[in-house]
Amino acid sequence: MAVALQVLKIIGIVLLCVVGSLLLLLLLLLFWPYGYRIRAAKREKIRAQAGITWLFHFMTADLLYEDGVNLRIRLLGIPVYDKKRKAEKAAEKERKLAEKEAKKRSRKPESISVPADTEEHTEEHVEIPESKTDTVTEHDTGEKKADPVKEEPRSGRSRREKKRSASRKKKERRKISISEWWDEMTDRIGAKAEALAEQAEDGVWQLGDTIDKAFDTCHYYERVLESEGAAWVVAYVKKHGLAILKPLKPTRFDLDLDYRSTDPVQIAKVTEYYALSIPLTDDIRGNIRVTALPDEDFLEGETRLKGHFILGSLLWHAFLLWKNKKVRHFIKVLKREQDTGH
Repeated sequence: MAVALQVLKIIGIVLLCVVGSLLLLLLLLLFWPYGYRIRAAKREKIRAQAGITWLFHFMTADLLYEDGVNLRIRLLGIPVYDKKRKAEKAAEKERKLAEKEAKKRSRKPESISVPADTEEHTEEHVEIPESKTDTVTEHDTGEKKADPVKEEPRSGRSRREKKRSASRKKKERRKISISEWWDEMTDRIGAKAEALAEQAEDGVWQLGDTIDKAFDTCHYYERVLESEGAAWVVAYVKKHGLAILKPLKPTRFDLDLDYRSTDPVQIAKVTEYYALSIPLTDDIRGNIRVTALPDEDFLEGETRLKGHFILGSLLWHAFLLWKNKKVRHFIKVLKREQDTGH
């Protein structure tokens, strides 16, 4: 009895350790901050890299773009998954299999040693003279083979007949006068003009229907947003949506952009966008340099940004949005096809 209790005690301790380890891992996954970094550069080619690190680089995941997309996952620096390497291994495996199949096909069948008398016997049965086969077939079937020399005149006659029929068709073709050709061309042009007019009319009606539908959709959304409870739903979504996006705000942002164009309008737009983005990056550390000059078309630059977020907070606010019945009903109303009954 004491031994059984001791065994149960050990099993309980092991299960408790396993459950505690799983609970600790879950808490770390939810509440330990994840660091993210994004880097992109445009030189001769476009290169981009987005990565996530967790728990002092215990787990790192990198998404790279350079002549293709590649995903790499590492645990404690040990590669666990590499999409590019996996594809290369699969291609190498297929190549080796193809080489093996080619070698098997290229191998000649092994020669079988046959005695001299049997070899002569087989040769007699295999290699039969053509004259012998011809006489056998003639005596057995009672029919004579067609002489290939006699068939040549027939083929010649058939060719001559084809030439005669083609010349007859050319002669039988009726010459079209200029007036008939003009009437035929005017009929074709008129038919095409009528078809184009019908298509244009249909396009105008479709454009009118599209504009009417767009106005009806705008009026429908306006009525939905002015309905009772819509303001509360919008405020609720705004609150939790900002709570999801705020942790994703980068803590550092670096940009080095060199843009040149022969179009002064494009240069003005780039300068305007840069001026508008300055207030958004006041509380973010980093260096931003944008150069826009009138010159031959040229674009080169590099950007880097990094930050961190907590997965548990994002999942919690997303769960609150999904669970709320008013929000789900409001989304269904927005997706519903608008008609006069709404």
